[in-house]
Amino acid sequence: MWRVVKWLLMIVAAVAGAFEAWLWFSRPSLVRDLAGTLVFFRRAQDPESAFDQRVKSTFPIGLAEVELRANLERQGFRTYKDTRFVDFVTQEAPCATQWIVLWKANGTGAVTSVSGLVKSRCL
Repeated sequence: MWRVVKWLLMIVAAVAGAFEAWLWFSRPSLVRDLAGTLVFFRRAQDPESAFDQRVKSTFPIGLAEVELRANLERQGFRTYKDTRFVDFVTQEAPCATQWIVLWKANGTGAVTSVSGLVKSRCL
Protein backbone atom coordinates (compact mmCIF):
# COMPACT_ATOMS: atom_id res chain seq x y z
CA MET A 1 0.00 0.00 0.00
CA TRP A 2 2.71 2.49 0.99
CA ARG A 3 4.64 1.59 -2.11
CA VAL A 4 1.70 2.64 -4.31
CA VAL A 5 1.27 5.90 -2.38
CA LYS A 6 4.98 6.62 -2.68
CA TRP A 7 4.90 6.05 -6.45
CA LEU A 8 1.81 8.22 -6.85
CA LEU A 9 3.46 11.05 -4.91
CA MET A 10 6.57 10.75 -7.07
CA ILE A 11 4.47 10.91 -10.24
CA VAL A 12 2.54 13.96 -9.00
CA ALA A 13 5.82 15.68 -8.05
CA ALA A 14 7.31 14.94 -11.48
CA VAL A 15 4.26 16.30 -13.30
CA ALA A 16 4.21 19.41 -11.10
CA GLY A 17 7.91 19.95 -11.71
CA ALA A 18 7.48 19.57 -15.46
CA PHE A 19 4.62 22.09 -15.42
CA GLU A 20 6.74 24.57 -13.41
CA ALA A 21 9.60 24.15 -15.88
CA TRP A 22 7.24 24.70 -18.81
CA LEU A 23 5.97 27.93 -17.20
CA TRP A 24 9.53 29.08 -16.56
CA PHE A 25 10.96 28.37 -20.01
CA SER A 26 7.91 29.52 -21.98
CA ARG A 27 8.56 33.11 -20.89
CA PRO A 28 10.93 35.62 -22.50
CA SER A 29 14.36 35.82 -20.89
CA LEU A 30 13.67 39.49 -20.02
CA VAL A 31 10.76 38.35 -17.81
CA ARG A 32 11.72 34.83 -16.79
CA ASP A 33 13.00 35.25 -13.24
CA LEU A 34 10.92 38.33 -12.44
CA ALA A 35 7.41 36.97 -12.91
CA GLY A 36 7.46 33.89 -10.70
CA THR A 37 5.55 30.68 -11.30
CA LEU A 38 3.15 28.60 -9.22
CA VAL A 39 5.45 27.13 -6.57
CA PHE A 40 9.19 26.99 -7.14
CA PHE A 41 10.00 30.36 -8.67
CA ARG A 42 8.77 33.32 -6.65
CA ARG A 43 8.08 36.79 -8.02
CA ALA A 44 10.94 39.30 -7.70
CA GLN A 45 10.59 41.78 -4.84
CA ASP A 46 10.48 44.82 -7.14
CA PRO A 47 9.71 43.51 -10.64
CA GLU A 48 8.92 46.97 -12.05
CA SER A 49 12.35 48.51 -11.50
CA ALA A 50 14.16 45.21 -12.15
CA PHE A 51 12.41 44.86 -15.52
CA ASP A 52 13.16 48.48 -16.49
CA GLN A 53 16.84 48.03 -15.58
CA ARG A 54 17.04 44.76 -17.49
CA VAL A 55 15.45 46.31 -20.61
CA LYS A 56 17.84 49.28 -20.49
CA SER A 57 20.91 47.10 -20.05
CA THR A 58 19.84 44.66 -22.80
CA PHE A 59 19.00 47.31 -25.41
CA PRO A 60 21.54 50.16 -25.34
CA ILE A 61 20.90 53.60 -26.78
CA GLY A 62 22.05 53.68 -30.40
CA LEU A 63 20.95 50.11 -31.16
CA ALA A 64 19.12 49.77 -34.48
CA GLU A 65 15.36 49.77 -33.96
CA VAL A 66 14.94 46.77 -36.26
CA GLU A 67 17.37 44.79 -34.08
CA LEU A 68 15.49 45.71 -30.91
CA ARG A 69 12.13 44.73 -32.41
CA ALA A 70 13.49 41.47 -33.88
CA ASN A 71 15.04 40.48 -30.55
CA LEU A 72 11.79 41.10 -28.68
CA GLU A 73 9.77 39.20 -31.29
CA ARG A 74 12.15 36.21 -30.97
CA GLN A 75 11.58 36.23 -27.22
CA GLY A 76 7.81 36.02 -27.73
CA PHE A 77 6.72 39.61 -27.15
CA ARG A 78 3.60 40.64 -29.07
CA THR A 79 4.24 43.42 -31.57
CA TYR A 80 1.87 46.04 -32.93
CA LYS A 81 2.18 47.46 -36.42
CA ASP A 82 3.48 51.03 -36.68
CA THR A 83 4.08 51.37 -32.93
CA ARG A 84 7.14 51.53 -30.75
CA PHE A 85 6.06 49.18 -28.01
CA VAL A 86 5.66 45.45 -27.48
CA ASP A 87 4.17 43.43 -24.65
CA PHE A 88 4.04 40.00 -23.08
CA VAL A 89 1.34 38.87 -20.63
CA THR A 90 1.87 36.35 -17.84
CA GLN A 91 -1.08 34.76 -16.05
CA GLU A 92 -0.85 34.06 -12.32
CA ALA A 93 -4.41 33.32 -11.25
CA PRO A 94 -6.30 35.42 -10.38
CA CYS A 95 -3.94 38.07 -11.75
CA ALA A 96 -2.40 38.96 -15.10
CA THR A 97 0.80 40.94 -15.55
CA GLN A 98 1.61 42.87 -18.71
CA TRP A 99 5.33 43.37 -19.41
CA ILE A 100 5.77 46.32 -21.81
CA VAL A 101 8.84 47.59 -23.65
CA LEU A 102 8.60 51.13 -25.06
CA TRP A 103 11.19 52.96 -27.11
CA LYS A 104 11.87 56.03 -29.22
CA ALA A 105 14.06 56.16 -32.30
CA ASN A 106 15.55 58.92 -34.40
CA GLY A 107 15.22 59.43 -38.16
CA THR A 108 18.06 57.01 -38.92
CA GLY A 109 16.36 54.19 -36.98
CA ALA A 110 18.65 54.27 -33.95
CA VAL A 111 17.05 53.83 -30.52
CA THR A 112 17.21 57.06 -28.49
CA SER A 113 15.41 55.85 -25.36
CA VAL A 114 14.02 52.56 -24.09
CA SER A 115 12.13 51.57 -20.96
CA GLY A 116 10.27 48.68 -19.44
CA LEU A 117 6.90 48.95 -17.68
CA VAL A 118 4.92 46.42 -15.69
CA LYS A 119 1.14 46.56 -15.23
CA SER A 120 -0.76 44.07 -13.06
CA ARG A 121 -4.51 43.39 -12.98
CA CYS A 122 -6.35 41.12 -10.61
CA LEU A 123 -9.96 39.95 -10.56
